[in-house]
Amino acid sequence: MLKIIHLASDEKFIDRGVNFFREDKRTFNSMLVVSDVLNNNYITSKPDYRFSSKQEAEICEVTNNYDAIVLHSLQRPFYKAIEESKNKFVIWIGMGFDYYDLIYPTKYHLMMEETKRFYISEISNLSEDTIHDQIRNTKVSSEKLKIIRKIDAISTVLPCEHDIISSENISLPRYLSWNYIYEDLEDIFSNRSFSKKRSVIIGNSSDPSNNHLDVLKILEGVNINPDEKIIAPLSYGNRKYAEKVEEIFDKKYGGKFI
Repeated sequence: MLKIIHLASDEKFIDRGVNFFREDKRTFNSMLVVSDVLNNNYITSKPDYRFSSKQEAEICEVTNNYDAIVLHSLQRPFYKAIEESKNKFVIWIGMGFDYYDLIYPTKYHLMMEETKRFYISEISNLSEDTIHDQIRNTKVSSEKLKIIRKIDAISTVLPCEHDIISSENISLPRYLSWNYIYEDLEDIFSNRSFSKKRSVIIGNSSDPSNNHLDVLKILEGVNINPDEKIIAPLSYGNRKYAEKVEEIFDKKYGGKFI
């Protein structure tokens, strides 16, 4: 029987992802969670192992007893286990945040001009000179690139992201098609009647990479009817940014904005 160890932090999709693997009765699956807080916010099942982010040696001791390692995102506490994985098959299930730095060295590279200007002036505590210095000089971690070369396969959220990263002259492991399918959504959306009126949805969080202020500039040239809505999910990310965005859009669109 193939023994698989899943290395994860406290993220929303981990329970479902590990359970997919457990459905294959040819494998024995264990979950190791790395967290610096006592209680989980998202993982509901009890992990087989639990360590702090500083216990890299202990994580290694556990992974040595398994045939394969599944990384639910690539994070610094996992590096030593990957480095010493030897003949084990290592799979990296990417979540986005753990590989976007391979394309965009800083968070500012993800922002368009209006949002970047707004973030620098209204949100960031750093001086404009410091920020522009980061934008010019930040490079992908050589240590991370070295670790990636020891990984056998990767599943990016979108297949095209593998091609985009590879086009940056970064050698990625081979691509495997896999994702955190959330079947519960079928129950949520079944037998529902949806409005046939138009809505505009902006981004998925209150992270500035959603470029809300640049979308706002585009929307200024669009006629939004009274019965149409502008929807911006702001439930997680930068709280100060979320409050500012809500204030700006609410002032502009009032009841049309959700």
